[in-house]
Amino acid sequence: MNRERVEKELMRMGFHIGVAGFRCLIDALDLISEDKAPVPHMMELYKAVGRRNGCSQSNAERNIRYAIKTYYDRNPEYPVELTPDF
Repeated sequence: MNRERVEKELMRMGFHIGVAGFRCLIDALDLISEDKAPVPHMMELYKAVGRRNGCSQSNAERNIRYAIKTYYDRNPEYPVELTPDF
């Protein structure tokens, strides 16, 4: 996964880089796309994201939820289209 490309696409969609959880969300997407393996159980994913960010799995989950909620609150026109080349 190209982290920079994903970050730019999320920002284009309306996510804000300064929102708590943005980095956790990027890390979760990175972990999911890493091996092309089935998506891990969510609790395992949150644990791995927490390890990458120096926080607990519950903090990682909360931060990701917060980033997504903030996005929806700021962008009521959801759904958003991905750019054609993404």
